[in-house]
Amino acid sequence: MHKMIHFERLCAYSRAMTDIKLPVHLCEGEFKDVSLTYDDIIAGITATYDFDGEVLIPDGEWKHFPQSFIENKYVQAWLAMTMNAHELALKHLKDEPEMKEYLDEDSSYRVVSTQMRVLYHMWSFHRHNERLYKVSSGLIDALEKADYPSTFDTVKAPFNEVFILFPVVNDFKMPVANKKLEGMYVNCEEVDEYTRVAILMTERPRSMHDILNEDVYFFEGYFKRDKPIDKSIEEGVSKMIGVSRYDKMNESQEVSDMIVRVTHFVAKLFLYMSSVNATVRGQEAPDRTEPKEKRLKKFLHREKSRKKFYQVGQDIVISSKSQEGSDGNTGNSTKHSHRYLVRGHWHSYWLKYEIETLKPHQIIDTKQDEFGTMAVKVKKFLAPYWRGPELGEVVLRDYKVVE
Repeated sequence: MHKMIHFERLCAYSRAMTDIKLPVHLCEGEFKDVSLTYDDIIAGITATYDFDGEVLIPDGEWKHFPQSFIENKYVQAWLAMTMNAHELALKHLKDEPEMKEYLDEDSSYRVVSTQMRVLYHMWSFHRHNERLYKVSSGLIDALEKADYPSTFDTVKAPFNEVFILFPVVNDFKMPVANKKLEGMYVNCEEVDEYTRVAILMTERPRSMHDILNEDVYFFEGYFKRDKPIDKSIEEGVSKMIGVSRYDKMNESQEVSDMIVRVTHFVAKLFLYMSSVNATVRGQEAPDRTEPKEKRLKKFLHREKSRKKFYQVGQDIVISSKSQEGSDGNTGNSTKHSHRYLVRGHWHSYWLKYEIETLKPHQIIDTKQDEFGTMAVKVKKFLAPYWRGPELGEVVLRDYKVVE
């Protein structure tokens, strides 16, 4: 079973290693000492958050952060502490060669901005009930090869913020830092004619040293909802501006390709999760015992997760038998002399019955027929399968599903 995810590790480490109190200025003349743990800071933000005044800051130093978050007293106190710690570290390490890249004003801002985004996504993950989705290797492979010729407005996240956990064996790498990817926080929301997707990628630590020096990679894009998914992602990525420690500092094609790949995967994963036949199963936490503080200080990287999670997808077994006519047709379909693999794709159709069981993110469109009966448009995911006679010559080729 999987180990603690990024959110759990940081919370557990701060509980085990921190006994510092942070003075929070709640109002004029009133201060409250709060322990400097992620649990207490996140709880403080939640208790004092102005949910009614939540709007994204359009520009400036904290562009695209919710204004209520930046103005929160707990966030401001935590930010002041983070900036002081960073400045103190620079004074002590200014002569170290590896610190030169962080000594200019822009780089210092990026480091602090990265920490702010870590705090924001951790808090947002907590705010949205800490929904953790673990994706199977088989589904990742099928989705990466799948295609869906539709516009970006069909990409709908099940919740505003989720954490996507990858299997241990995967070939996703964190851009620039080139670290093995554990998973990512994904935040989605509609902003005017765009879907804003913000992603904070986290590394998979193998030791306590890795945990003490964990890297993250943040990027966000605005994707036009009325454009085809491929085109929308291409344009959105091309307009991204770097704001955190690593993002867009290295403008190599390799970095852009990984950002495009991750964004495509997230879009396809949400398409799958909103399909009416998606496999999403709730699971109990790998370990439900209380972690011991002494062990957390030495072996936190080995601790199993204490969070319930959803298993998304399963290993897809592609049958060697042809599925010709298996969809219940009359048998008058096209016959093939060759055998080839049909990759995973989606099929959309209209549904009139049992629509009350559907969730909002599963509905693509609605309409009424001539009798006034409501119908909704939904989609199914068709897993890869072989087409053509079993003894036919196998043809291996790339192709695209078209409308």
